[in-house]
Amino acid sequence: MSEDPKRKKLETLAVEMLLALRSAYLLEQSGRPPMNYWTQIQDRARAAARQTASANEWVSSMQRRLQIGSLPKDACRALADLVNFCDAQQAHLDFLTMWERDHALLMALTQLIVEERKNANATDKI
Repeated sequence: MSEDPKRKKLETLAVEMLLALRSAYLLEQSGRPPMNYWTQIQDRARAAARQTASANEWVSSMQRRLQIGSLPKDACRALADLVNFCDAQQAHLDFLTMWERDHALLMALTQLIVEERKNANATDKI
């Protein structure tokens, strides 16, 4: 996937999927995840990328590794969008390669979005 718009779209979909998985994980943990949960998520994402063959297998592996029961509605939407894009663009391998190669960037983008949302929620409550 050398075309920049395709890579950016895949990056966006990957971050949206990770945000949805994180949200589902927090629900499973009753809002009290382990202190190192970001590291756990990153390690599991990289391992899943090495051991799966498609985006949907990656999500299923992440779901098992994070012990997430059923996916909530937002995660189902993120999964459908990711898989549809990967199918249409034949980008499943690109997705997995991106996770292995660019995991630090994907995690940083995800954490940034989480912090921005927290700040926005805090501002709204003032």
